[in-house]
Amino acid sequence: MAPPYKDYYSLESEPFLFRGSIDSALPSMERVIGLELGQAKVAYPFGSFADIPVVHDTVSGQEVVIFFAGDTLSAFSGRGFDERRTVGTTGVFSPVVDGRSLTLAAEYGVILDDQTGSEWNLLGQAVAGELQGKNLEPIVHVNHFWFAWQAFFPDTKIRSADDISG
Repeated sequence: MAPPYKDYYSLESEPFLFRGSIDSALPSMERVIGLELGQAKVAYPFGSFADIPVVHDTVSGQEVVIFFAGDTLSAFSGRGFDERRTVGTTGVFSPVVDGRSLTLAAEYGVILDDQTGSEWNLLGQAVAGELQGKNLEPIVHVNHFWFAWQAFFPDTKIRSADDISG
């Protein structure tokens, strides 16, 4: 018997057992980073982070930095390891450490800050360099499917990594 959610990795699929209306601004199965800061509700499609894994933005006057790693495995793909698909995961943080605003970017698969050259991981921890041992303050966010996020927050603004990085 195949798992009932095995098609959740496919953008062409429809949600299993969901009966609500779906905003067609994105494919219903698109994974999004959902943020609710102040009065703002923002969704960032995972698909827009493939080439830009670190993005800075401002939401409700608050600076945020989003880290994206595309190699996380889906729990919905299949029973065996070989059947699983990569879907990605994220971290969202305030880019300020000890009152110092940092500009972070991915270079050759490593997240570095411009100010000190310190290396950061997906959890917002400095793992090497001058700031080693420091942590970025996490910002509460969710990784959801578009249909689920927009069902609760229909007035969501969609932002893509391309829109805010260029």
